[in-house]
Amino acid sequence: MPNRTKPQRISLRAVIIFAFLFAFGYLLRFYFFPAKFFDYTMFLNKWYLLLQKNGFSAFSQPFSDYTYLYLYYLYFLAKFDINSLYGIKFLSIIFDSGLAILTYRILRMNSSQLKSLAGSVTVFLLPTCFTNGAIWGQCDSIYTFFLLLSVYFLLKRQGLKACLAFSLAFSLKLQSVFILPTYALLFLFPQKRAEYNIKKWYFLLPPAIYIIIALPTLFAGNSPSYVFLFKTFYNQIHGYTDLTLNAPTIWAFFSKEYMHPIVPFLSLPGIVAISFLFYTLFLSSKNNHDEILPLVILTLTTLSIFLLPRMHERYFYFSDIFSVVIAYYYWKPALFLASACIITASFTTYCNVLFGTSATSIKTLTLLMALAILILISTMLQIRWNNHLAKKALYRENKGSTLQN
Repeated sequence: MPNRTKPQRISLRAVIIFAFLFAFGYLLRFYFFPAKFFDYTMFLNKWYLLLQKNGFSAFSQPFSDYTYLYLYYLYFLAKFDINSLYGIKFLSIIFDSGLAILTYRILRMNSSQLKSLAGSVTVFLLPTCFTNGAIWGQCDSIYTFFLLLSVYFLLKRQGLKACLAFSLAFSLKLQSVFILPTYALLFLFPQKRAEYNIKKWYFLLPPAIYIIIALPTLFAGNSPSYVFLFKTFYNQIHGYTDLTLNAPTIWAFFSKEYMHPIVPFLSLPGIVAISFLFYTLFLSSKNNHDEILPLVILTLTTLSIFLLPRMHERYFYFSDIFSVVIAYYYWKPALFLASACIITASFTTYCNVLFGTSATSIKTLTLLMALAILILISTMLQIRWNNHLAKKALYRENKGSTLQN
């Protein structure tokens, strides 16, 4: 893990600048509150109106491909006749703020207060961050907050809290599974479970918490298959037929639509790549890879999305946020470049969807995302090689001291 810098007193000028930037971020979000887009008018608001009309009994039949935890919030808005557009966006803004706070907390593990505040405000002002919730009305900041919280607890060796945070992310969005390889690693290797204070039964928490949250819908007449068989997730996976839905993934170079039953197996390249990276860069029991754990999480998450079919443009949201955290965490120019590539590719697809822009083709954006992944992988290899050289030098030094004695 990078060395922690000495505490520094932040200047009044810096405090004023950061306060102004955060205020600007909030003003920017509230300015776009009235904006309405397709997802709100065709889905979110219709679900809100249905809940307003039928109350909790609306859960007797599936009416949404969102999970119950978020639909309960829509029910709360409907119950108290709160404006759905403002209520939806306000919740996302709360978690935008949470992302900024978590960024600061993670960076303070090894960085000065000034650098941590800079990373925090950078996350808060990211174009994908304020566009996703305040303009588009999406809720990706919510599950991403819990994923980032899970990473934070993981770095602090608090395994139970890390698994609980991931469980809440899983109960909100299926996209949270892109971070699962990290937890699969900790489950498979007893040494890692002990190192991060994780018990085997913790891995029952995500499905258990999802089921507990969904149980009340049974009293409304909901089908048990939607509660115990995770049919909501099944419908999400099979609800789209495009290889890529505006996401800059490798499938942008192939025909947009598919009909062949072999398509479900198209995820295998991602699984193979993830396994290869884990075994070569992280799983060696002879080496301490704790220093590159955050970088491995970002790389594998981004790579899995890049290689999997049926990805939406918003699925890179966690990568957008965490790439900024990683850039400030390691303070390497290459990682700032990788973060810029990820965010540029991601935000350009946002513009293509929301505003109909097409100045940059999806294939070009895919190449930009591929460049970011290559930079991340090369940085991990560099860190591992430097660690190897450092250990080799230390061994020679110790050997020389032993011979002298």
